[in-house]
Amino acid sequence: MGLIKQFIKSFKRYPDKIYVTVDIHGTVLKPSYHNTETYQYYPFAKKVMQIMSKRKDISLIMWSCSHLESLIKYNNKFIEDGIIFDHCNKNDECKNNDLSCFDLKHYTDVGLDDKFGFNPWIDWFKLYIYFNYINKGNEI
Repeated sequence: MGLIKQFIKSFKRYPDKIYVTVDIHGTVLKPSYHNTETYQYYPFAKKVMQIMSKRKDISLIMWSCSHLESLIKYNNKFIEDGIIFDHCNKNDECKNNDLSCFDLKHYTDVGLDDKFGFNPWIDWFKLYIYFNYINKGNEI
């Protein structure tokens, strides 16, 4: 299913709130294969993340295998840039129930990760257009 179609489907199914899991490296930030992080955003990534951070109907989940010290640094940088993650590598809002166990796999509606097929050079622009369109009261 296409990225925009997944957002549309999720918003229709859960109009109050959807959960979006977002990888850091290779998705939001250009990867740095050195010991020093560069914090270089892909085009439109920062703006789209800021838009999603402001929406009450989106809960952002940071998704990364980075060490805790690095996650804290990333989170502080994101906060400085107006990007707010509600969770990190888990979703505390969705609890286990009779049908689902979220102990080892957290609940998410949309996953943005280069490993999931997200293309940061193209897909951030698509999301930018989509959110600008729906933020103006348009419906797709």
